[in-house]
Amino acid sequence: MVKIIHPNERQIIGPWLISSDKIELLDTMINKLWNLMEKINQPFIEKEIMHRIERSKKYNQIDDDMDHNTIEEQVKNSYPFSKKHKTITCFFKNQKKSIGSSVDDFIKDRNIKDHLPIGIEIELEYGYISININFNRNYIFNKLFYKINASEEMEISDIYYEIDKWIQAVRPNPLLQFWQIISPFHWILCGILGLVVLITSLPISKLNLNDIAYRNEVRMEIHKLIDKGITKDDLPKCIDYFLRLNTYYLPKDYTTNTGTINNLFIIFIIVFIISVIISFKPNTNLAIGKGVFRVKFWRIYLKLIFVFIPLSIILPIILNNIKFF
Repeated sequence: MVKIIHPNERQIIGPWLISSDKIELLDTMINKLWNLMEKINQPFIEKEIMHRIERSKKYNQIDDDMDHNTIEEQVKNSYPFSKKHKTITCFFKNQKKSIGSSVDDFIKDRNIKDHLPIGIEIELEYGYISININFNRNYIFNKLFYKINASEEMEISDIYYEIDKWIQAVRPNPLLQFWQIISPFHWILCGILGLVVLITSLPISKLNLNDIAYRNEVRMEIHKLIDKGITKDDLPKCIDYFLRLNTYYLPKDYTTNTGTINNLFIIFIIVFIISVIISFKPNTNLAIGKGVFRVKFWRIYLKLIFVFIPLSIILPIILNNIKFF
């Protein structure tokens, strides 16, 4: 039988925006983990019971009145099976914290209503198994961290499965994680991006803007002819203007500086707006107390951002092409 060896610890970049329904799933996961820890430890408890019975029989130390249940109780109350610890700590701003045995304790606690949670730590210990799950905005990149310690003889793949299943349900999308990674350097990166876009697009943009400017001048001349009334003497000019417009003719020596300057200004404004928006990034927030509103706010904010930024890049290109045609 092949046994898969899992790394006993893992870190995943946030930020983690845990909504109300996902908070309830967290409690469900904790209960499942506790039941699994009890189930996995049980064969080792039975093994220790049999070992004590055999040892007592060997040295004639067993009491006839001592039954299996009594020995089992002794084993469960002795090290390491006496280690049964379930603690959930919710961290708030100003270094405050609250300790409970379930996430539901924090949701129902009225004293927490006016506090903003910034992270949570789950500590579970049962016999040979200990689990620590922690996600806190004070960690660099708002990482979620979990660590599992267990005896090498134990099969704990079900524990990894339950934790990873919950993580997949609440995990931030890759764009948000990438945003978190580049956020410390976003001003430098946006400056480089703007420079690259400017250098690569300037020759093409200049050509398009020259064409648009020249065609606008031809149209103005046509409007002047129409306003004063077209005579027979104006027919050659009309034909010339018509051909220039419909064949996209552009004199080789024609150039305009206004369009280029406007183009530079537009690129600068777009890069600046994107840089300012990126500087306001979400941190880890939990739907507990004031965190309920924060999670809702950031989710709406992210939807606007992921729509606005692509449009701010694509829309000028589309408008430019519309003008061109």
